[in-house]
Amino acid sequence: MSMHVRLKPFNGKTHLLRSYTAFGIRLLETQGWYKVDDDVAAYLKTVKQVTDDQYSAPAFDVCTEEEAHAIDESEKVQAERKKAEQAQDAPKPMRVHNVTTRAAADAGTMTTKDLPQASPPKPSPSFDEEPASFDDDMAAPAPASPKSRKK
Repeated sequence: MSMHVRLKPFNGKTHLLRSYTAFGIRLLETQGWYKVDDDVAAYLKTVKQVTDDQYSAPAFDVCTEEEAHAIDESEKVQAERKKAEQAQDAPKPMRVHNVTTRAAADAGTMTTKDLPQASPPKPSPSFDEEPASFDDDMAAPAPASPKSRKK
């Protein structure tokens, strides 16, 4: 008689293995159920997720073909239920209200049209055109006369 085995699904906490090799058979988590002989199934039933840890979770599901189908069906139902719960918890789209300026004006709401218009900026004076408008310490020193230069 043969048994069905599979590596328990990875969850990062208690089920850590993603592949396992025994008796020349490489068992992958992603491949699902494997049909193996009874002696291989008996050995895989003793394999733990963490070697040498007697309290570690079993690494394999070992069962008959009917039990394997029942496990698959229950996992499908759980996955659908979880997906439905997540869909209910998903954020709802935000409702947007389009308000026209006429409706805002009728309601007495202030809009950007009600704000005073900005005056155009005044051109800033150039130092060459109006040196008196700048601070004294920024004014250019008077050029030195040729007589005051030392020879």
